[in-house]
Amino acid sequence: MKYYVYDGEDDLIVDSLEEAIEALNVGIEYSREDGEWADWVDMMHVREEDAGGKLVARVKQVGLVNRPSHLDDDLYDEEGTFWGDFDVMCDYEVEVLVS
Repeated sequence: MKYYVYDGEDDLIVDSLEEAIEALNVGIEYSREDGEWADWVDMMHVREEDAGGKLVARVKQVGLVNRPSHLDDDLYDEEGTFWGDFDVMCDYEVEVLVS
């Protein structure tokens, strides 16, 4: 079976789910620049290429942390994380929806 991958910027067709997941992981790394996530990061996904186009994997937000109420004058929290203008911080990972 072939898989259609949308990695945020390109549409790819790959031969295996493993290749599709790897493409999403590369897309996740590529979508983070200067500590900020690209707007399209959470739109990345994999579908079966057949007529049904079943969604088989997607990128999801994980580790969401809200901006602390107490930052120093330079906008760092108690753990040394710079917050700047961010209200939240998170990571992204691939979620496989089929077994």
